[in-house]
Amino acid sequence: MANTAEHPEQAVSEAILATLIEQKTDQTERGFYWENQIAFAYNSDKMEGSPLTKEQTRSIFETKTITGKALPVDAIDEARNHFALFDRMLETAHDSLTQELILEYHAILKNGRGASAESSGFKLVPNAVDGMMTAAPEEVNAELARLLKMYDDKQDKTYETLAAFHVSFETIHPFQDGNGRIGRMILFKECLANGLEPFIVLDDRKDSYYNGLRSFSQDPGVLVSFFESMRDLYLTEYAALVPHWHLLPRLEEFAQHPENDLDRFFSNS
Repeated sequence: MANTAEHPEQAVSEAILATLIEQKTDQTERGFYWENQIAFAYNSDKMEGSPLTKEQTRSIFETKTITGKALPVDAIDEARNHFALFDRMLETAHDSLTQELILEYHAILKNGRGASAESSGFKLVPNAVDGMMTAAPEEVNAELARLLKMYDDKQDKTYETLAAFHVSFETIHPFQDGNGRIGRMILFKECLANGLEPFIVLDDRKDSYYNGLRSFSQDPGVLVSFFESMRDLYLTEYAALVPHWHLLPRLEEFAQHPENDLDRFFSNS
């Protein structure tokens, strides 16, 4: 593990990944991995219009059942698929980011959707985001390959690097559906891969998130600052769930924060 005095953020990133993998393997109930799964799926799906509440998302993860009023099958399937995608992301956290891996992530997210345009790989029909046209279907392969090459060539990746990649990825919008969820999963993966403390974008902060995306070309700092604020909130709320043998000084500082309250990650239920 990196020297915690010289590289505290990298050490925290390694501790987070180790904890997630350990608790996934051990099937630790209601711990760090467990709560990450539920919060990530709830918030990322909610941002895309999922009707699931936090309680329903938790029930699907914990018991593979759901109660209450009738819900669209797609919403339930995509919550379950998001759980599977998070697991695959952990398994490939240190793998190179390639078109093949991104396509695999998307196939997991859209598993069970048949042979629709949403689930068959890169988009087949032109689409737009926030009223702005994205890359044409025939341009996606070349544009994504160019983006990945530029990203791979960047040696020291920072939150600024990830923000630039994320904006470019969402501008290309390579899939018919699921671009935001795949993009946010890539952000979490690449934080872990590059020694950066990860974060979950919260649904109740989505206006700030979208503002950062829209204003990036004029002021990149807006999105970077947003990512850093999500990182600090993530550490504040989740550090206390990291077991003591991984609790490095920087994590311990967050774990002792007096406002620790996981419900912040479900405030729009």
